[in-house]
Amino acid sequence: MKKIIALLGDHYHDKRLLQKSLMKAMEKLKLESGVLRIEYIEVEQLAEKLQEKPDAVILSKQNKRNPTAENVEYWMDEKLEKQICEYVHSGGGWLVWHSGLSSYEVREDYYSMVKGKFDFHPSELLDVAYQWNNTDDNLRILDAAYNVRDEHYFVTCEERKTNVFLHAISEKGKTVAGWKHEYGKGRVICLTPSHTEEGLLHDEFTNLLFSSLTWCCGKLA
Repeated sequence: MKKIIALLGDHYHDKRLLQKSLMKAMEKLKLESGVLRIEYIEVEQLAEKLQEKPDAVILSKQNKRNPTAENVEYWMDEKLEKQICEYVHSGGGWLVWHSGLSSYEVREDYYSMVKGKFDFHPSELLDVAYQWNNTDDNLRILDAAYNVRDEHYFVTCEERKTNVFLHAISEKGKTVAGWKHEYGKGRVICLTPSHTEEGLLHDEFTNLLFSSLTWCCGKLA
């Protein structure tokens, strides 16, 4: 039994829509890998659930508990940061998805593990082209590119310390959109798409999410 735990949704991102996207990807995963289980949790449960050593954790939730407040509070503290890094270093999988890149740079060790962060996105939706780096044969990606109306995430990524496999291009410029690397005995993979329903349910994106999950769990080693 493969087990995945997921922390999804925040002030700006609909948990139900993220679940819908993930379920579409998981249907592919069930067909290929047999029995697996996904459990949706809240941040208060994460420390306990990590002790159960799940095969992978999906994080699509920003670090700010109250992003519109004057005095912002963060949910990832030093103790939890250490536990997360130890979980991955000892063999766990960590999939960072979209808003899971937002505001975690305040935790130095965690940022060192993930090797990237969200910087900004233009206020308007844009026609975004997602283009694969085809030199990477460890992700089962069907096509070389796809286009979708989406929020164009611009990020900082330590490209020399990771493996970039996806870029996002719009009239506003080009930025890294997907990267992955090993961390100790574990694996970390980061995806910036998507924000819109169109983007989250696009077949090529759910193919990408499926491939990312299988790599994160170590099934494509």
